[in-house]
Amino acid sequence: MKTVFTVFLITACFFTYGQERYPDSAIESNEHFYVVKATQKPATGIVYGEKIVGRYKYKFEYGLENGLLDGQYTWKYENGKLQQISFYKEGKTAGPLKRWWMNGNKQRESTSEYDKIWYKTGELKRLVTYKNGLVASSKCWDTEGQEIECE
Repeated sequence: MKTVFTVFLITACFFTYGQERYPDSAIESNEHFYVVKATQKPATGIVYGEKIVGRYKYKFEYGLENGLLDGQYTWKYENGKLQQISFYKEGKTAGPLKRWWMNGNKQRESTSEYDKIWYKTGELKRLVTYKNGLVASSKCWDTEGQEIECE
């Protein structure tokens, strides 16, 4: 059993840490296709960097496979707390988008089936459900949890 676990751990480390890592400045994109600037070849690996948006400084990291977004895309606050995570497969969204407030409370969770938004204090603010790409229902709440009319 120890041998199986050791092999699994080594394999997981190889696939995570064995990938090429690029600073954001080494990659350029055109219409959601990413290439290594120096070679102009499709990028495969992990891209990392920092960006200032408004008054916040974020660190980000995302995976690329043959020039397309692939795998996990994360944004973290400067303090290291997770701000956003999304998933891609062959350049297309492949899972939920999740965001958190700086205090650690959920801010948003979105899929093709629903969109949930929370107040900074942690109470649910809005729930929208979708059917065939169209809004099927929408509910809203105030900060005390009372249902209100959506704006």
